[in-house]
Amino acid sequence: MADRMRFLKETDEGVDKVCEIMEEFVAKREARAEARGEARGEARGEARGEKKGRLKTVISLLKKGKLSEAEAADEIGMTLEEFRNNMEACTTLQ
Repeated sequence: MADRMRFLKETDEGVDKVCEIMEEFVAKREARAEARGEARGEARGEARGEKKGRLKTVISLLKKGKLSEAEAADEIGMTLEEFRNNMEACTTLQ
């Protein structure tokens, strides 16, 4: 074991081998972190898209007179004030 450690620490070939192992380790770790980040980003994007879709549907029902503002806000889990602000932002972007 001591010979192996000496080889890895004290020879060019050993140091190169340690560097190679560390580079592989770091590359794998970065790949896993990137995959986790992408998955989180996709989940957030999907959630935002679903929320925006529900908001547009509720606004459509509101405009058709099928829901009141209070019912629409309740339907998507917002306060009336939050709903009005989101509705304003949503209709402005269209």
